[in-house]
Amino acid sequence: MNFASNIAFFVFGVIAIWISGTKLAIYADEIGERTKISKAFIGGFLLAFTTSLPEIITTITASALDNPKLAVNNLIGGIPLQTCMLAVVDLFFVKGASLSYLIPTVSLVLTGIFLIIQLGFIVFAYSFGEITSIFGVGIWPIVFFIFYIVMLKALHSHQNNEKWTPVDIPSKELSKKLPSLKKIAKISNRRLGMCFFIACIIVLIAGWDVAYFADILSFQSGISSSFVGATFVALATSLPELSTTYGAIKIKAYTMAFANIFGSNTLMIAVFLIADIAYRKGSIITSLDKPALLMTGSGIIVTCIYLWGILARQKKKIFMMGFDSLIVLAVYISSLVLLIFVS
Repeated sequence: MNFASNIAFFVFGVIAIWISGTKLAIYADEIGERTKISKAFIGGFLLAFTTSLPEIITTITASALDNPKLAVNNLIGGIPLQTCMLAVVDLFFVKGASLSYLIPTVSLVLTGIFLIIQLGFIVFAYSFGEITSIFGVGIWPIVFFIFYIVMLKALHSHQNNEKWTPVDIPSKELSKKLPSLKKIAKISNRRLGMCFFIACIIVLIAGWDVAYFADILSFQSGISSSFVGATFVALATSLPELSTTYGAIKIKAYTMAFANIFGSNTLMIAVFLIADIAYRKGSIITSLDKPALLMTGSGIIVTCIYLWGILARQKKKIFMMGFDSLIVLAVYISSLVLLIFVS
């Protein structure tokens, strides 16, 4: 097929991801309502997992297609990109105060710290290379996954046992859960599960479509797979996170918005194990390159900035956004400029 046709199929996959990914978030929220799963778990794990399906399937597909650089840069490039989405919604959709000021919990600080540790592991893996493998799977991805499981256990233990809380808590209601559509709220559990399953399948197929045609477009355009993975594919597969974050902000569920983004970011590092299993020509860690390391550094910086914002809790906005969101946006744009030179 020609270049225009491949772009059309790529765009089709992006649209399918946006629609189905949004539905997944709605269905996941309704499941949470019926099973009484805590808000923190919904945002940090359930929503994070469902909206991360495009990244997961795209990474698996890219790995299986022998394009590991596209896979690893999609995972790592999506972390600063998704964090930057918080700055975008802070600019356009949060009124009266900065987004980080409206977070009445410090549990997100713990999630952010764990994410920084995970990104530190990426730097270690890049520096030392793969140490050895077990049944064709590298040690580093196994370490990443084990740490993710330990992190989930620690977060679950901490979520209802916070040692301190902010003194100046915003007066607006912040504990609302994402709204379920009236029609969805009335359907049976069986039908809800079926709708959730169908949406998952569509997202999986669309994710494969995006990865496949991104690989072809990278070859046809002459643009490096690393740059394509860290930008275009990362943006396309992050659309569900954007729609879910916007929905949370719209009903003033600010904590859930942050939890969804931070939770998705921590999951991306754990997915290295799945990518390594799918890639059969060696260790996926050996495909880490300068663009991946650049975006790793960007992810560390933007995460630290938001942790600073959550702790400092500056209410005043600058240029219609919080000071932390402004810096995050500037850092991400600068990272994209630098990415052009290192790709």
